[in-house]
Amino acid sequence: MKMGCSLLMLCVLLLCACGENKEVYLNGFSKFVDQVREEGHTYTEADWERSHKHHNEFVRILNQRFGKELTESDRITISKLKGTYAALKIKSEARKMQEILEAENQNILTSDSIANEEIFLDEAYREPE
Repeated sequence: MKMGCSLLMLCVLLLCACGENKEVYLNGFSKFVDQVREEGHTYTEADWERSHKHHNEFVRILNQRFGKELTESDRITISKLKGTYAALKIKSEARKMQEILEAENQNILTSDSIANEEIFLDEAYREPE
């Protein structure tokens, strides 16, 4: 994942240096979001941090360099891509929270099971009064 994202960003930066038009950036941003859609479920926290920097860079360049050239359709496309990216990030965070809760529930169940076994053993081996 790290290599793919880095290569994509490198390609976009090289295209920037060559003076490409807004279509190249819009295409690059779309491919970037597609890549996050495909690989985001495997991202670590560091991967998401890198991804967020790339996302912000795409948006910054599109607005600063091509802001006056962007049509209403371009702005809608950018908004959709930004929304998709945000939804992917939220989905990833929700998945992590679910994993944490499931681990905690398993831990609680295991702790309760051990406690119940100890009570059972105490009662089973208690000498009659």
